[in-house]
Amino acid sequence: AIGFSLPRQLTLHMAKVGYSFIKRNEIIGSEMEIGPVEISGIKLCGRLDILVKNSEGKYCIADFKTARRITHKEDDFDSCIQILLYAYMLNKSENIIIDSGEYNYLRYDKQIKCTISNGVFEQINELLNTLNKSLLTGEYSFTEKRTDCQYCEYSDICRKEELKYD
Repeated sequence: AIGFSLPRQLTLHMAKVGYSFIKRNEIIGSEMEIGPVEISGIKLCGRLDILVKNSEGKYCIADFKTARRITHKEDDFDSCIQILLYAYMLNKSENIIIDSGEYNYLRYDKQIKCTISNGVFEQINELLNTLNKSLLTGEYSFTEKRTDCQYCEYSDICRKEELKYD
């Protein structure tokens, strides 16, 4: 459109996409604080963007992203971990059963689905048990990529210097 800068057009586009999502769902809560909830000996807190109930009466967690790149993969445990943790925390603290989640990339009008399948909470328990054990013993694996450490806020307490990088 004439007279609009790209950032303004992009902002308007993202607002339109977000509004379209909200319009077709009942908002149960937005910017919802969850926790602290203890799971596998670790206290977790979070703030989810939106909890909605869809037209079928099922609960969905929506997380809005404005990133320039799409980094999540559909129904991938590792890439859906944020939504999966929120679902587990809501289940434990509020007894709400979350059926699905999605990352909404507003810049691209693209949704990445995260199904909350049977057994996913057991997977999360295993992951958190491993994390808890690692934190208590100080034994954990290091990243293989030096660039992963570049902006890490824990670099001052990490033993990364023990790693041999090429």
